Amino acid sequence: MDIKRAYRFRFTPTKEQVEILARTFGCTRVVYNHMLRLRSDAWMNDHESVGYHAT
Repeated sequence: MDIKRAYRFRFTPTKEQVEILARTFGCTRVVYNHMLRLRSDAWMNDHESVGYHAT
């Protein structure tokens, strides 16, 4: 029998960490949306499926 456990942590970042996290998440959002646009355009224009590794 497996025993499953859960842990809960609270993260309270400093002001500097908040700025770094906001910048990092902003950059990843831009990259994700760009790659999603490339995949969507490939499907809409050419009916070509582009995988995650190809993008």
